[in-house]
Amino acid sequence: NCSMVPPERSCNRIVKPATFEGMCPDGLASPALVERHRRVAAGGAAMTTVAYASISADGRSYPTQLVTRPEAVPGLRALAGAVHREGAAVSLQIGHCGDFADRRLAGGRPLGASRRFNAYGLSLARPATEADLSRVVGDFAAATRLAAEAGFDAVELHFGHGYLVSQFLSPWTNRRRDRWGGSLENRSR
Repeated sequence: NCSMVPPERSCNRIVKPATFEGMCPDGLASPALVERHRRVAAGGAAMTTVAYASISADGRSYPTQLVTRPEAVPGLRALAGAVHREGAAVSLQIGHCGDFADRRLAGGRPLGASRRFNAYGLSLARPATEADLSRVVGDFAAATRLAAEAGFDAVELHFGHGYLVSQFLSPWTNRRRDRWGGSLENRSR
């Protein structure tokens, strides 16, 4: 509803979707990432989306992906501020790669819905335990709070592309026999 938009903001619906930037050495926002999104905002987009921020260090497929942790707040705050000064909103896409995670970054076998070989990462997934799943749920919540603390306007939950959440949804990748597998209701939990 454009009548709700303050006059200093344009009323457009152009959103730059999340597209992998690879600009986060050490899992932190770089000045180049800040500038990339500032330029998108300056170009007239109503909102720009920072791509794939892992909710935990073990959920990355590349070393140049953002990791949501307290050390990331200053860089993310700078990014949000730069985008806001251009009159746009900013969103953070958060997720966990699941068995697509790089085993070197994950510190061992990547986490998955079930034990399964991932040809992409050439690794065998470790089925998530109840404790793992409790941690992952908490990590999604913590990443959302971190985005809000850094000044982001929205959070996009990455539940696609065969990553962890979609690994649980799919009966092909979720072969569990507990409350997290079997029926659609359980796989959706």
